[in-house]
Amino acid sequence: MMKKIKNLFDPKGLLNPGVIINDDKEAHLKNLKTLPATNEIVDKCIECGFCEPTCPSNEITLTPRQRIVINREISRLESIGNTKEAKEYKELYQYDGIETCATCSLCSSACP
Repeated sequence: MMKKIKNLFDPKGLLNPGVIINDDKEAHLKNLKTLPATNEIVDKCIECGFCEPTCPSNEITLTPRQRIVINREISRLESIGNTKEAKEYKELYQYDGIETCATCSLCSSACP
């Protein structure tokens, strides 16, 4: 029914082709962002970004969300055995993720 309605308004399929209404019955399962386990607290994050405006070190280096994404990537690399790249990320993360964090917990107070 939805395809018929869309075809009435967009017979040439110019508006969001394959995005809103799709023939692929598995489209809702494809291209999902993985959230590898990394830390009991961090794993609860859905990366919504509510924490970013409250972070005082947000403009200095990394946002809270970027810190979480990097932690997850390090965990993912370690889980697949890519310890060399994981070590490089950890070394780079030391300043941008650890040393520049204000450790004020404002991010956790804004977290839904």
